[in-house]
Amino acid sequence: MKKTILTLFFSCFILTLYSQNKTIISDLDGLTLNIGETFTPNTYVSNSDGLKSNCNNIIYYNKKGVFSSATSISVDTENGSIKANDPGTHEVVAICIGEGGKRHSRTFEVFVNYPKIKKVTLKLDDNSTYIGNYIPLIYEITDELNVTRTIDYWSTDIASKYFSKVSFSIKALNDKINIDNSNNILAVKNGISTIEADFDGIKGSINVNVLKNPTSKIELVSNNENAKTGDVIQFKALAYDKKGKVIENIPVEFSFTGKSFDKSNTASGLILQDGRFVGDVAGKYVVSARIGNISASKVVNIFKRNVKREMNTVGTGLVNDKHTSDFWVFEGVDGNDYAVTGTWGADGTSYFWDVTEPS
Repeated sequence: MKKTILTLFFSCFILTLYSQNKTIISDLDGLTLNIGETFTPNTYVSNSDGLKSNCNNIIYYNKKGVFSSATSISVDTENGSIKANDPGTHEVVAICIGEGGKRHSRTFEVFVNYPKIKKVTLKLDDNSTYIGNYIPLIYEITDELNVTRTIDYWSTDIASKYFSKVSFSIKALNDKINIDNSNNILAVKNGISTIEADFDGIKGSINVNVLKNPTSKIELVSNNENAKTGDVIQFKALAYDKKGKVIENIPVEFSFTGKSFDKSNTASGLILQDGRFVGDVAGKYVVSARIGNISASKVVNIFKRNVKREMNTVGTGLVNDKHTSDFWVFEGVDGNDYAVTGTWGADGTSYFWDVTEPS
């Protein structure tokens, strides 16, 4: 009898697992669109036997735009269609809501073609380029739809779209500028040089005047040398010429390196180009200021803030079938307190909690 019961139990267990082995099938898979094109997906759920079942409700959303203003792929919730607005590879999440509210989700990559490039313009934010400076070139790309996209030195998101999908090359027309295999542009000799960039056969160029560096010495000063995590330290770089006179309005590049006091952690911080520095992790940091081939450094210590506070559990809200990747607590317009959990870690589900009286 026991053997029969166990056999039935394991048979039911296996059948349950087997029946739960379902996946979403959609013609979103491998989809390629042109900018401005609208597409209505056909989506259903299939088990491992290939048995198809329809969804009571299907939800689509742009994975980057669930709680943001991302519009690269927009979704019409009325008819379930999607529209391509920006070129590149984008992620669209499909959620199938079946019998009893059971959900299945899957993320699909949708590629939006790049319009043909019509014009390339190269620019510099600062015309003062000295020997030893890396040149932060700005690319303005105008396509056949007359949309201009700017790729600057730090726009890695936009840059990756173009440099990974579009034929690109860049060169300097003489030896006053050196361009390495990663397309970093370094001024090496004084004089005028021309930089030429080619995007899919469309060329743009800019003349760059490389100047001799008037800086002989940099004095790096700060308002603090020992601070706590989160404190902002203001650095100022004073540039001097050979006669010891201060050079005014010369561009300075700030950077930092660091080492955490805790060997199991890595140093982390942020420095802006106006000299403001903040350390996120306790450790020893070396802040540097650079003008061309002249630099100066200063060491600062960042200590733990050690803010501790006891917490008491006053209420519990249980969701035992979904993960959460977000936890946002805020005051509503009605004066009550609310919280949001869930989103993409919960298959796109969001849970709103009233935590005004959590007990």
